[in-house]
Amino acid sequence: MKEKFKQFMIGRYGLDQLYIGMLVLYFVLLFLSRWFMPALMTGAMTIVITLAVFRMFSKNISVRQRENAVYLSVINRVKQTVRQMFQRLNDLPSKRYRECPACGVTLRLPRKRGKHKTSCPKCGTSFEVTIKF
Repeated sequence: MKEKFKQFMIGRYGLDQLYIGMLVLYFVLLFLSRWFMPALMTGAMTIVITLAVFRMFSKNISVRQRENAVYLSVINRVKQTVRQMFQRLNDLPSKRYRECPACGVTLRLPRKRGKHKTSCPKCGTSFEVTIKF
């Protein structure tokens, strides 16, 4: 039986990160369906699991790889944003974040009250920063 399945899967796409993400979404919808709109959640769960199985058995490998690459780029941007938010929270007692008026780069400055002159390391523009607390 195992050999027959291996033969069947030759030339098919198989599992990837998007498949795992779709399974996680399926279980989140399953959990939420107990309390919020069960009929709608059941329909969404059916669509998600159908797409996941379709992708796994698909022979159009190049399209599935592109889909996975798009998924990974979105997930990596979300992860980076969350990491930056936690970094800012950790730095709250000692640092302040300000944007350069010329190039828009976010600068991490020491938390010293009052007006200070600083310069952007990227574009070299000098500007004044006021830190109130």
